[in-house]
Amino acid sequence: MSSIAREIQPMIESNPDMPIQAIQSQLLRKHQLEISLHKVFRAKRIATTKIYGDYQVQYGLLRSYCDELLKANPGSTIKIDVEPCGNSASPTRQFRRVYFCFASMMRGFKMIGRPLLGVDGCFIKGPFPGQILSVVGIDANNSIYPVCYALVEAETTQTWKWFLQLLRDDLGCTVNSCFTFINDRQKGLIPAMLAVFPNAEHIFCLRHIHENMKSKWRRDLYKNLLWSAGRKTSIPSFNKAMEEIKTTERAIQIVGARDKPIITCLEFIREYMTKRIVKVKKIQAKCMGPLTPHATEVFDEIKKQAAEMSVLMVDSEKKWDLTGMPCKHAVASIWDMSRNSIDVDIPEEWVDEVYWLST
Repeated sequence: MSSIAREIQPMIESNPDMPIQAIQSQLLRKHQLEISLHKVFRAKRIATTKIYGDYQVQYGLLRSYCDELLKANPGSTIKIDVEPCGNSASPTRQFRRVYFCFASMMRGFKMIGRPLLGVDGCFIKGPFPGQILSVVGIDANNSIYPVCYALVEAETTQTWKWFLQLLRDDLGCTVNSCFTFINDRQKGLIPAMLAVFPNAEHIFCLRHIHENMKSKWRRDLYKNLLWSAGRKTSIPSFNKAMEEIKTTERAIQIVGARDKPIITCLEFIREYMTKRIVKVKKIQAKCMGPLTPHATEVFDEIKKQAAEMSVLMVDSEKKWDLTGMPCKHAVASIWDMSRNSIDVDIPEEWVDEVYWLST
């Protein structure tokens, strides 16, 4: 069995989801070996264990793994929670959940200065099922910014509350702190949020709302109408967009870590975060202007529209408050003031600091 496992190990490394029937066919074609599906299954399990580690053994190494991470990342928060044990003399405890928040990532989130957090959860596959909970922010380039994550036994109000309380402590918040949370109405999440962040605003992820609609409301027609409504910046314009949806004729990534042993899973997430930082630094090194690439692209379009306008009177627009960028009317007004010898600086200086390259 071990010789078969050695033979198929390169296949598993290159394609971890390769079906056992495909492995069986490969062995027959390459070596003229007729092996039962049961033996192929056992060989694949042995090969997978050699590649990713043993599920049960890695739980015994978890505390040492966390200690090493804390040594390498001083100031970080790593919390292991175990099941209550009636026998205090027992040398072992049963794992329940673990939380990770690296100090550098939390410092970065606080420096970004955008009190907007996305909260999500996904299933863990394998012999020890559970949930991966995660919180992400948005960086100055409008990309996701990982803040913290946890592995828990199930998605319940209790586990969400435990997770959010640790997040609140790392943010340095009180119960009165104001954040906006984006979520997909996960099981138990809303009651936990109300308990831990009672003053927070809750908004629902539009992409997930669209996913829930797709079974009855298909095609791009409704998708585009939905996103159009989501982008509206005033109640009248939103109501008008919703009415258009109603009257239209009915025509109707942390995933790669979920099936790995616990330390392999946690390392996958940590390495993903590290690669994101490197990627952002590479993009940053190529930039020349005062704003991030995404902000530059969006603001250039605003300036293009502003260039076609003539200023007759100035009125405020809600969109500037919502996006942190001067709207086309404001940019036209800034240029008009500059032409009339009023010192207002370039329009980019009026863009919120969250979009600056220095941020």
